[in-house]
Amino acid sequence: MASIRALAQIDATEEEIASVLGVATSTFREFKKREPEVADIIERGRAEGRVSLRRTMRRMAEKNPAMAIFLAKNKLGMADKVDTKNTGDITIIVDAEDAEC
Repeated sequence: MASIRALAQIDATEEEIASVLGVATSTFREFKKREPEVADIIERGRAEGRVSLRRTMRRMAEKNPAMAIFLAKNKLGMADKVDTKNTGDITIIVDAEDAEC
């Protein structure tokens, strides 16, 4: 069961888990149906993997501005915004002496 949990932590699919265990995918799925704790072990492993990834990303954000920006946008809802409003008039002054008619 420890190997199933370890594989789930790295987001291995059921097919990959079955292959590593040396059984057919259908055999693994039947085993999972007969032993309900296997599904719990897989879900717990996947959750631990997600937490580990988040922890790594937060550590990376301390030294990597791109990761900090990614987390700010995805976890804090921040976004890049460009202000394109025209806030003033443009005045063009043509000196009559320099103008050619």
